[in-house]
Amino acid sequence: MNPYESPADAHPNLRAQPTRVPFPYASVGPMTGASVGLTHGVASLLAWTQFDRPDFLIRSAESTLAVTALLSLGGAVFGIFYALLLSLVCHHLNRNVRRRLHFVSATITSFLIAYGAAYYSLVNRSVVNPFLVLAGTVAMAFAIALLTSFRNDEFPGLETIG
Repeated sequence: MNPYESPADAHPNLRAQPTRVPFPYASVGPMTGASVGLTHGVASLLAWTQFDRPDFLIRSAESTLAVTALLSLGGAVFGIFYALLLSLVCHHLNRNVRRRLHFVSATITSFLIAYGAAYYSLVNRSVVNPFLVLAGTVAMAFAIALLTSFRNDEFPGLETIG
């Protein structure tokens, strides 16, 4: 063996193989879920204050802070499963999702849907089903993630999910 050869040159099976960037379930999923939960609470509070704080939907700002903390915690837990499902679908479709774009789009989508639901609830004095709001947020974020994704071989150097 030549002393100037690297072990990878001497043994071709030791050469670096192209690998996919693994989805960081423990970080991106919970962070996105927590931000969505926080955004839901903030959007509801914003709609409530725009209607001069009526005695409907929200009773006090303090109770909203407690509910927002619970929404963030629940979102962080749900985010792990959401990230797992998104990763499995992307792996099956041979696609990658851009992490930062997904985080921002999920947060903006969450705000728009939650604010719209709170506004509708305050105008009509009937509460929109919170599971419908959550399902709409998850479906829109998932659809946007898939629509903005790209094939694995298109941009090999980007920081991605999938």
